[in-house]
Amino acid sequence: MLSCDFSTQCYWRAIFPNHFPFSWIAKCYSLFFSYVVLKQVPVYDFYHMSDICRLWLKKENS
Repeated sequence: MLSCDFSTQCYWRAIFPNHFPFSWIAKCYSLFFSYVVLKQVPVYDFYHMSDICRLWLKKENS
């Protein structure tokens, strides 16, 4: 079984129910990383990450 940390594609695919193109996932990763740095949110906080990224992806596709 592959290990999935938050910098890997398999991790992001596990987080999101739909398999978004990896380029979007990479953008989302960058956005979340900035959020972590600015807001001091723990990297392992799945809920913050998924909420932020879903909102961002929704905005990108509107």
